[in-house]
Amino acid sequence: MLGQSNEDTSLVATFEKALDQLEKSKLTSLDKATDLFKEQALATDNLATRDSLFMPYFNFYNVGRTLLLDQPQDSLSKYGFRKEMRSGKTVLTPTTSPYLTNRIIPYLSGPMQAFCNQQLREFDGYATLETIAQNTLWWERFNQQNPDFVLKEMTVYHFREWHLKNLLKGVPSIPVFDSGNMLTKEAQVLYQRLISENPDSDTAMVLTAYLALLEKNKMERTTPVLDFQENPVSH
Repeated sequence: MLGQSNEDTSLVATFEKALDQLEKSKLTSLDKATDLFKEQALATDNLATRDSLFMPYFNFYNVGRTLLLDQPQDSLSKYGFRKEMRSGKTVLTPTTSPYLTNRIIPYLSGPMQAFCNQQLREFDGYATLETIAQNTLWWERFNQQNPDFVLKEMTVYHFREWHLKNLLKGVPSIPVFDSGNMLTKEAQVLYQRLISENPDSDTAMVLTAYLALLEKNKMERTTPVLDFQENPVSH
């Protein structure tokens, strides 16, 4: 990574090797990985290197969630997960907890801290259409402010392919079209407000084009509207 010395690159390689040697079948491996991360992070003042250390750590942490499936709720809470039912299966979803927010995230660069904290907030799910809108704007601003972010491909995906499309389509628990395939008044008012309050944003430009198309289609979810939802563009 840009800005890393050979010593820092070696630090990351040493950390990755140490993770590979942990007994991944044991729950204690999560704590050992966390301790190893802190040890390596404290060995350098280079924030780019710390961010590089975080990526293999977070992969290990995510894979390690399988060890928690049969654990009691206090263990889930300790490690920052909660159980959810999806398609009839129990899955573990990350959630905000001191395990990451106190033991890992403070060692990262400012942009990576912001990225992690926003991700954790979003795992708590959508509460309202306003939440979807604010998340969309958050990722747009983040991408503009951090053009060289190491996980740029992911952050662009969060903006364009996740939140922006959800803002246009709605989600099962927060529909933006009624049973007759007509745009809801709530969604229309929110779109108009977002355009008014954020006139120079990409989100506003897309919403402006979207509303213009909807007006041509009498606010109905027609095939052209569905096509726009899959490939949102501004004009």
